Amino acid sequence: MKEGEQHYFALHVVRGPSFHLGIIGGKLRVNGSTGWFETRDEHDGKEAWLTFVPKEDGSGRIRIVSENARHFHGARAYFDGSYLRLGEVSAEDRKSVISGELE
Repeated sequence: MKEGEQHYFALHVVRGPSFHLGIIGGKLRVNGSTGWFETRDEHDGKEAWLTFVPKEDGSGRIRIVSENARHFHGARAYFDGSYLRLGEVSAEDRKSVISGELE
């Protein structure tokens, strides 16, 4: 999501019958077509990174690769994968993402 010149994102993932959840989001740093997000994990102090790379097949999908993000999701959930935005972001969701108040 873009607001002015700044890019933001929010990921909510769920995996498996036991509903392992993950939530992460914030402000992206963008260079050309690639985006990066970094934050410090409050549990172990290590930096967690997500890299956003557009797929080159023209599908509009973005490939996300994470590093050290395990404290942001359950045991069987993960952020790595290919994503496609299917609709516009509501005004309420836009406000939540920009403010960092993810549920």
